Amino acid sequence: FTAEASTLGDRFSGRDFELVSERTGRVIEMVLVGPRYDGEGDLTHWEFQPHNCFTFNDLIVFND
Repeated sequence: FTAEASTLGDRFSGRDFELVSERTGRVIEMVLVGPRYDGEGDLTHWEFQPHNCFTFNDLIVFND
């Protein structure tokens, strides 16, 4: 899961946040992995990963 830098700004103050599936109502905790930069050193996007997500069935909610 990534977010455009322009969406979150150059600084992201939170470390954890939650996504809620509209289809299932399940809550998925996301953890900030870190910023990603292009070859020139400019911030392009932030990368996140699910916390405590061990199976494909846990990830399927991202297809909502």
